[in-house]
Amino acid sequence: MVNYDMCSAVLTELDAIANAAMTGEQREARAASVMMDVSVEELHEALGSVDLRWNQRKASAYGVSPDAWQRALGVAGLPNCDSLGTLLKIIHRAESAAAMIRAGYRPATSSTGALTWFR
Repeated sequence: MVNYDMCSAVLTELDAIANAAMTGEQREARAASVMMDVSVEELHEALGSVDLRWNQRKASAYGVSPDAWQRALGVAGLPNCDSLGTLLKIIHRAESAAAMIRAGYRPATSSTGALTWFR
């Protein structure tokens, strides 16, 4: 069973790392040190829940509903989260996606598979 409180605490730390002015390698090295009590798989599972406190805080911070924050995580690549490096990128991208959703844009995929936005 996933401990949502622990996941929220770890995600709070990872959030700061994901947005820090570092290279990808530096981010991963720093993030690895906070992953002692939780796995990427557990964080992936927890991120899929609107009940996760971290998700609720991020939704509020970006002025979107919890469901819209979940869509932002999906657009950012949460379904394909398979590593710590990918998770850090998803955290970072979800913030931009949430801002786009709040501005009234909807995500779509082009014929080549690229993310696009439309109103």
